[in-house]
Amino acid sequence: MSTSTESILEVEGSMIELDDLTKSKSGKPEEQLHNKSKDQLAANKNYTTTSLADNGYDKTITPEIWHQALSYLDTKALKNFRLCSNRFAILGSEHFIQTFAFRFDRLDLEKLEMISREHPRTLKSVKEIKFEKGFVPIRAMLGVLHKEYRDAFEWDAEGRYILEQNVEIEPIGISDILSEYLAWYTSWNKAAQNYDDITRMTKAFKDLNNATCIRFSTGIPNFKSEALARAWAKVTLPRAYGGLWKTRELETVMLAAQNSKVKLRRFVHDAVPTIFFLQDLNRLENTLKSFRDLDSLELLCDRKHSPIRGEITKRFWIGLWKAAQLAPNLETLHLGLVTGGYCNFETYEYAPLRKVLGDFTWPSLTRLRLDNMSLCEKDLTNFLLRHASSLRHLTLTHIYLFRGSFQGLFQALRQGLKLESFHVDGLMHSSFGRELWHFFSTNKEVVESPELTEAENLRERLLTEAKLQFYKDNQDKYPGRLWLRMQEDGLADELSARLSAFVLKKCDITDWPGGLINKLAEKISYDGRVSEWNGWTEEQIDAVWDFELEEELLDTHAGTWAEFQDELPQHIQWLRDDWSWKSEWSYPSSKWALWDELEEQAGVRALYENSYA
Repeated sequence: MSTSTESILEVEGSMIELDDLTKSKSGKPEEQLHNKSKDQLAANKNYTTTSLADNGYDKTITPEIWHQALSYLDTKALKNFRLCSNRFAILGSEHFIQTFAFRFDRLDLEKLEMISREHPRTLKSVKEIKFEKGFVPIRAMLGVLHKEYRDAFEWDAEGRYILEQNVEIEPIGISDILSEYLAWYTSWNKAAQNYDDITRMTKAFKDLNNATCIRFSTGIPNFKSEALARAWAKVTLPRAYGGLWKTRELETVMLAAQNSKVKLRRFVHDAVPTIFFLQDLNRLENTLKSFRDLDSLELLCDRKHSPIRGEITKRFWIGLWKAAQLAPNLETLHLGLVTGGYCNFETYEYAPLRKVLGDFTWPSLTRLRLDNMSLCEKDLTNFLLRHASSLRHLTLTHIYLFRGSFQGLFQALRQGLKLESFHVDGLMHSSFGRELWHFFSTNKEVVESPELTEAENLRERLLTEAKLQFYKDNQDKYPGRLWLRMQEDGLADELSARLSAFVLKKCDITDWPGGLINKLAEKISYDGRVSEWNGWTEEQIDAVWDFELEEELLDTHAGTWAEFQDELPQHIQWLRDDWSWKSEWSYPSSKWALWDELEEQAGVRALYENSYA
């Protein structure tokens, strides 16, 4: 697994600060050059233990062979090679940057233009383009911090300092936490990075046209303070901010990749606004033409900016599955909705796969994960069995079976698939019998993404821990009460393990855990239910689906994100929203003298005043 680190790269005498340069096979952070001056770097180059150049080896090897050989080295080995001789110092620089990260709080577009102009060969081996879009406004962060530290600490009369009540725990410097967040917020506002300029993004992608992966991440920034990262994780729906801007940016980035002839193999987005998939299907297909060569696709959708009456619509499901079909050669597919809030799940609108997918099949599909979907047993079974020849890894998370049962589904998977791994997680509910389960997996294959670095997965685990703590803090209401009761005596974990063993044929077919399922149902006082739709035929359900879809299609306003008149840039809009909130009665100014003081020092007030200049 790779790791994220900041390094200072020396290219032909110039010092360039870059992020995410290193890709270590060991997963350990690479050696950093932050504190080395140019003189020190030059001295290191002259220091050698074995000088290949002195032995004349470089005279017998052509540049093409050197280039190919160096491409197999990780960044640390490449740096060591370049330091061993002045002659070798010019070799291999094109292999330094394997991931180019556009961070929300830096001038990375400007940085890319400078590197392209002055050191173009360093961009030749970039394989991944990453957009780090994590954002939480002042209002949300202040609310969490206020609650967090009011609950755990005592404040002085002015609310300026905190005293740890537990003397065995090292006191947390609240001023350090606030200062780091405000420094990040100020940098983000000043950077004002705009990724929906098609001309500029096309130029950027032409400089990075050897990339094979695009990844959008709305995770937690790489803060030094773990307390700040944990506070960020406790903001409700932290991935949901900036939905309309994210929609335009995604369209622009995909068109820029297409214009620049970038040949993508992987695409990842962890919070696509649902409105993106409401556009006309011909326009969607044109926007996502770069999907045609993908072998790995992850699309998790954010429902915060729901398009029609706050609902997940039929048009959304059609658009989402259409996007996946535009990548016919997929080997890995992860599709669904981002978990809402602190796991306060809703039953999403039923999507009959026979209507939104038909008989479409990915012949090479090896790994599949579905998140937050309402399906029926028959459709899901048929869909999965169509991939029996290739599918080996399956994860189902937060699945509601509109019709049918998990017992029927899992028996069919046991008989028809040759899975090597199978996992269930989250809230699993069917309309049959007493099948209502709430899992909270700690299995790395479920909770971590192979697309993320070790540091990013660590920050993702903070989000999981925040949800877990939310359950514990809300034992008297749903879903905390439901989950905690299921965890008693390890029953939920036992059921998860037995379901996996059943599907993977690690037990006898007669070992369906019916007794354990009933025991769990009794724990939560669940007597089961039968769906009102169970008596309906497929033809009747399809007729209702078609009628309601036709009504949705009459809404000409949904599915558009064109700029509206007098729209402000994103950084100005959020800044003004944050500042206007401070004048509301709910702002706890009497307890946040320290915040206001640090905000003044960070220059947030000046940014606000300048936004009207």
